[in-house]
Amino acid sequence: MNDEKKIPVTYKLSGIQRLIDPVRQHTPRETATLVSVTAKAYVAPASEENLIKNDQPANQEVAEVGSATNGETVQRTKTKAKHEIATLEQFIAYAYGRKGHPLSVKPKVLQDISPNTFIPVEGMVALQRLTLADKQFCVPRQILLATRDIDGYPMVKEALRAFVQNVMLCQPIFKNAKVQAAIRNLPDTPTITAALRFVMTEAVEKDEQDDKDSERKDGEKFTKKIIDPDELRMNAANCLAVWFSISRHLSLEEVTEALNEAVWGPAARIAEHDSAKLRALTSIENAIGVGLACEQYKRRTVAHATEAVRASAEANGLRASLAEAQLQLERTNSELHESIAALETLRTKTALEQAAMHLANETQAAHLRDDLEQLRSRLLRRLVTDVDMLGVGLSAVQTSEPRIHVIRDRVERVIDTLQAEINKLREG
Repeated sequence: MNDEKKIPVTYKLSGIQRLIDPVRQHTPRETATLVSVTAKAYVAPASEENLIKNDQPANQEVAEVGSATNGETVQRTKTKAKHEIATLEQFIAYAYGRKGHPLSVKPKVLQDISPNTFIPVEGMVALQRLTLADKQFCVPRQILLATRDIDGYPMVKEALRAFVQNVMLCQPIFKNAKVQAAIRNLPDTPTITAALRFVMTEAVEKDEQDDKDSERKDGEKFTKKIIDPDELRMNAANCLAVWFSISRHLSLEEVTEALNEAVWGPAARIAEHDSAKLRALTSIENAIGVGLACEQYKRRTVAHATEAVRASAEANGLRASLAEAQLQLERTNSELHESIAALETLRTKTALEQAAMHLANETQAAHLRDDLEQLRSRLLRRLVTDVDMLGVGLSAVQTSEPRIHVIRDRVERVIDTLQAEINKLREG
């Protein structure tokens, strides 16, 4: 049967197309027209056998083919082989086989790969092919998130983070020198918000492939996936945010704030009308992430509201205290002005009194000096006169015939005059 009569089946996990023969059910009224073919599972090729998780049960591949008349299906099953993960290389290959789905590591796997963290050159080449096949950069973030849940195996954590760091540094969307310095945690690097903005504004070429560019191998058609620039930027920004959270020990609040400023905020500004905003709000698929961000901002809003109420109460108290202080200041200023005026009046009065007292003292001193001069002159005259009188009386006594009555008269006169001066001095 040629290719035109075969039915193309596209496997969602790998993007590989296969041409299979339609399955007919032999009934009299069956028509040969086939309506739909749905691929339910994917059989891993030999090169991808290491991508199977060791703790999952064997899966089965089911292909359903429906007819246009009765919709009956035929199922075909194949069992996948179960492979143990014993090395770091196998674990990373398994992570890339998850195609960006959440990744978990069991303690037994960690115990097995702990002594086998070295990846040989051949293994690195194989892993490099897997990283290049991850066009939308979906896997590194899942590896980083898985390392956060690893306890007790520091070498495994460090090896996985070193691998992701190398993958990030080789990714073209991180080619900005400042972003590379931030990934390496070098000094004077941009902030997480600035680095995320660099990533979100990085130009990405859309790799479009036509059917004629598809590859064929063993009768199978491999369709190359188209790179979605917006999805690639978003995956890269999210991976970078997780990397900063781990390498710089950032809190969830800091990571959320950086993502909001660099990623979510600019994206939200594109929707200008209510209809576009409503369409975007009702198109949210990851309700958990949106709920966490909203809950975090809600808690911050409540905290800010509580802080605002407390600050408002403090502000009201400070306003009341300020008003009271202003009244007290006005009273104090008024009292100060009154005190200054009273002080000036007192100074003026004191200066006048001081001048008057100085003048009175000068006048009194002049009078006292005059009185002293008068007293001195009077006493001097009196002493001179009394000395003369006593001298005359003494002369009268010293003659050959002493004249007692003369000396007696002179002594009595001296005594009277001295007694008079004594009385004057006593009277003041």
